[in-house]
Amino acid sequence: MTFIACNDNTIAVKDGRMVIPESDKELRINYEINESLNLIAKEITNSDEISTCEHGKKLINSGEEILPYLK
Repeated sequence: MTFIACNDNTIAVKDGRMVIPESDKELRINYEINESLNLIAKEITNSDEISTCEHGKKLINSGEEILPYLK
């Protein structure tokens, strides 16, 4: 069996992260928020600690732009 790679299927990577086209911005934001929420759940035992944990600070510092995605 022979596998052939096609350059048209290469995913661009910059600084170790996939470069996602602007058209996929909503998908990327949803993924990053879900990832952050999962990590927050592992870091804290009390919701009062959200503002002090690393990933909680990341969400808070994202500003109002993420509010529609948190609903």
